[in-house]
This record gives sequence, C-alpha cells and structure tokens, in this order.
Amino acid sequence: MAQLPPRRKAEQMENKFLLSVDEVMAATGLGRTTIFSLFKSGKLKAVKIGARTFVRPEDLRTFIDAAAERSAA
Repeated sequence: MAQLPPRRKAEQMENKFLLSVDEVMAATGLGRTTIFSLFKSGKLKAVKIGARTFVRPEDLRTFIDAAAERSAA
C-alpha cells in the first residue's frame, strides 16, 4: 500500500474530529507513555469514549504551539 505524503497525512488528520493515541504518536514522534503522562499532567487534553482514548486535533495543535513557545523562551 502506498504511503501518503506527510502534507496529505496532516490534511487528513485536520479533517478528523478525533485522533487516536497511535495517530498522535505518529504525528508527534512521542511515545505512548509520554502521551499518557501528558494527559495525566493536564498538558494535553484527552477524550475518553468507552475504553478508547482520543485527542481533538485542535487540542494537539494547542499543545504543540505552547511547547514551541516554551522552547523559544
């Protein structure tokens, strides 16, 4: 199966209502343990539906923007 170019993947993720933890891992390069630590600390918002955990794309963008600002300071 052909891989989508990174920009196309990003566009597809932006059009989704929720991202799975695996999609957040792929988009950020962070590991599962780090992502769940971010949920626990409140730095990244999680949406629980049943046993599944998701992230809204806008919450991921907010987290990334805040991290970029902290590292630039």
